[in-house]
Amino acid sequence: MITKIIGFILFIIFTFTFCLTASETTRPVYFPDLRCQAMGGAGVVNAVGTFAYNYNPALLASKSFKLTLAGVQVQTSTAFFDVIDYMVDHSDDFKKLDQKYTPKLTAKESDALIEQLRRDAAPLDNIWYRGQAVPSIGVNISNFAFGIYNVSSLQIRPDVGLLIPKFQVQVFNDLVFALGYGRQFMENLALGANLKIIRRNSAPIMKIQVEEINGLEDTWEEGRAELKEAKSGYGLDLGAVYDLAPNLKLGATLQDFLGQIDGINTPTNLRIGVFSQPLPRLNLAAELEDFFNREGEKLFNKFHLGAEYQVPVLRFRLGFNQGYPTAGVGLDLRLIQFNYTYYRYEITKEPGQKSEGMHMFDFQITLF
Repeated sequence: MITKIIGFILFIIFTFTFCLTASETTRPVYFPDLRCQAMGGAGVVNAVGTFAYNYNPALLASKSFKLTLAGVQVQTSTAFFDVIDYMVDHSDDFKKLDQKYTPKLTAKESDALIEQLRRDAAPLDNIWYRGQAVPSIGVNISNFAFGIYNVSSLQIRPDVGLLIPKFQVQVFNDLVFALGYGRQFMENLALGANLKIIRRNSAPIMKIQVEEINGLEDTWEEGRAELKEAKSGYGLDLGAVYDLAPNLKLGATLQDFLGQIDGINTPTNLRIGVFSQPLPRLNLAAELEDFFNREGEKLFNKFHLGAEYQVPVLRFRLGFNQGYPTAGVGLDLRLIQFNYTYYRYEITKEPGQKSEGMHMFDFQITLF
């Protein structure tokens, strides 16, 4: 048993060495699953559902049939709407700083207004807050899977500044066609691959002075107007799952083993995880991501731990993501599923320094 485990890990590491090239990289495509995020971000062995193969294509070896007729996922930073409220609440004040505004403020009035704006923006300073929506449709038949999903995101970062507060805004959109295949190659070993064809639109980071802000709708439209011509790309994920015992599995995924968008490589991420089901309704998972530390983060930031307890219709989930607690609940009515997840992630590369919370919701209509 131990020999097989060591051999499995060495095989994954040997395969990964072909990806270790020092080059410029671009942002990878990421379609998170609410169940996995609620379980501390672990998903290499414990992901389920139509798009589980995004975490590990070897999971398709189960030969299940799933069809998501419609899926919509929404994700927002906990303070995303605080930023929006700040923009809306101070919209009249922003206009007063415009050189064309009449009547013009005196120097004293202008200084007092700027100081007030800077003071109110201070708690939100220098963090990217995002709102994200991901509609999807997909099908799993036998060992194959095909899916389409679209990741649309608006990111805003307030900057108190030395003189006048301003905002940095970025909008991007990733349309992805995914094709996965998984197969049982040995009695205890399943392997799989997932090919992603990507069409990306993104806008450069825009710097907007407060006097130019007219509200969320105008900011979104301005960002969309800056979207550049679509870029094409691809990604190839490889995955493996090894059955250590009837209720214990070891898995590994090479996300973006090969991948480029507009000729720029996407970073390869080796994730290794274990999954256990000590009781029929209790699922436990643990995972280590970025095994070779290509992002230069501390080891503690790479750990993900989670648990799920199932009762009829309801699913309760808890975990730790980079040391921060996560929680979620799912309502499974067979054809219709609702899920909610809350998690935090570390903004810096050091553990426990500065985190941001995220709320996630999704709704799916799924057959089988």
